[in-house]
Amino acid sequence: MLHFSNSRSKKCLFVLCHGLLQFSQLLYSAYFKSTISTIERRYGLSSYSSGTISSLNEVSNSVLIVFVSYFGNRVHRPRVIGIGGLLMAISAMMLTLPHFLSQPYDYTSVLHTILFAVSVFGPAIGYLLGSVMLQIYVDVNRNDLAELELRPSDPRWIGAWWMGLLISTGCLVLTSIPYFFFPRSMSSQGNVSPTLTEVFPTAEPCFVDLLLSPLFLILVLAQCCFSSVIAGLSTFLNKYLERQYAASAAYGSLLVGAVNLPAVAVGMLIGGIIMKRVGLSLKAIPRFCVVLLTISTLLCIPLFCMGCSTQKVSEVNHQSVLTCSSNCSCPPSAFNPVCGSDDIEYISPCHAGYLSSATSSLYTNCRCIPGSQSHAHPAPCKNSCAHFLLPVILVLSLASLIACLTHNPMYMMVLRSVPSDEKSFAIGIQFLLMRLLAWLPAPALYGMAIDTSCIRWRLVCEKKSSCGYYDNNTLRNRYLGLQVGYKVMGIVLLMILGWKVHRTEEYSLADGKKNHSDCPAEKQGDPNLLKLCCGVKR
Repeated sequence: MLHFSNSRSKKCLFVLCHGLLQFSQLLYSAYFKSTISTIERRYGLSSYSSGTISSLNEVSNSVLIVFVSYFGNRVHRPRVIGIGGLLMAISAMMLTLPHFLSQPYDYTSVLHTILFAVSVFGPAIGYLLGSVMLQIYVDVNRNDLAELELRPSDPRWIGAWWMGLLISTGCLVLTSIPYFFFPRSMSSQGNVSPTLTEVFPTAEPCFVDLLLSPLFLILVLAQCCFSSVIAGLSTFLNKYLERQYAASAAYGSLLVGAVNLPAVAVGMLIGGIIMKRVGLSLKAIPRFCVVLLTISTLLCIPLFCMGCSTQKVSEVNHQSVLTCSSNCSCPPSAFNPVCGSDDIEYISPCHAGYLSSATSSLYTNCRCIPGSQSHAHPAPCKNSCAHFLLPVILVLSLASLIACLTHNPMYMMVLRSVPSDEKSFAIGIQFLLMRLLAWLPAPALYGMAIDTSCIRWRLVCEKKSSCGYYDNNTLRNRYLGLQVGYKVMGIVLLMILGWKVHRTEEYSLADGKKNHSDCPAEKQGDPNLLKLCCGVKR
């Protein structure tokens, strides 16, 4: 065991280690999400499949979180945290196995506030790491890069998604090891073995009342709505930027990590400062959150107009030369976009009527391209609204900053609505519901919405693979519409919560500062008083 001079130094070191571990965990999670679109292209996955993979990460959390939160103060918590970190490191390592086991890629065919804020920088670094790794070719360890014809701007480019996972594995291992040397308790009384009564306390009445508490449930459901927005942004924002504004996967990750996530961290910090300085009451918190979240939602409305229509693609949404390429016997799996001199994009040189199988920097004499200069350049046609990319990121970041001002107040409201000896368990229930109702289904739901906007699926071995082309207007309206819909539902729930708190005498401003730890039920054993101390009003 480590021996420290005083309890304060132990706690400071523990907070440091815990911040580093959270940093590593979220770096791993954010890096994986930043490579989602790349993994889709590499292994031919739909957005629904990649969203489901992201959702499955929450299954183990959902299963264990109640037990961990309930028995957390009865076990050696530092060691349990260390074991959890090592297990996550193993999972990160296992995620790289498909790269090493599969064939090389053939591109020719296919302080609460402090801790919360520090944790946000993990995802930020994760996206920045993704920006660097996705500029490296996926098979850098297998291919001669001097002979490589692809560039990161090519839609067939696959970045080295697996390299960042190896870095994340190392960070998780290094930050998990110190937990095995912390004492079980930070108190001066030393380690005390729990009794049978302590391990299995008679908390059933308060447990049931907590689950049926209108205040607690409405607040958690509102948080689930806002968590669903975050799940959609963290999983598919990078892909949205790629498809809507023709940004490369590396550049999209750079913008998210360097602009959007730091804005989230600043919002959390400022929200914590406001909560500490102003001391918002239970009545004031819902009103405060409704106003800020309404402003955040209104900022998202212009994003529906900040985009462009889908590029004309032959045989996809432009049928003028359908009979031409049908005589060329182009393979169904062909996908090597070229831009014709008529500003029409063709799925491959073959679809443009180029008869030779040789690659070229300029395809000439393309029979399917009208006009005297019937030639095509490799790579897709230029996006007409790429200039919207930076304004969109800035608007999203501002909306995220304003929304995150409410994070700490809502978290503190959860803590105030339950007795002090049940705070840990209440937080566990809160995170369980958020995972089951938000983080588990939301990525798959966003993936389904994105898939419904696909107008051309790529084929591999005559089976549907990843999407080749999306209807940009449909993609924008459904992706952003789902986010705005979740925000509106959350705001409505907060309005109901504010009305409930306002009409309930128990949560008046004068009583909002009461300390549940002074509850007489703990001394008298009165179940009715115990129910009142749980903050439950049915």
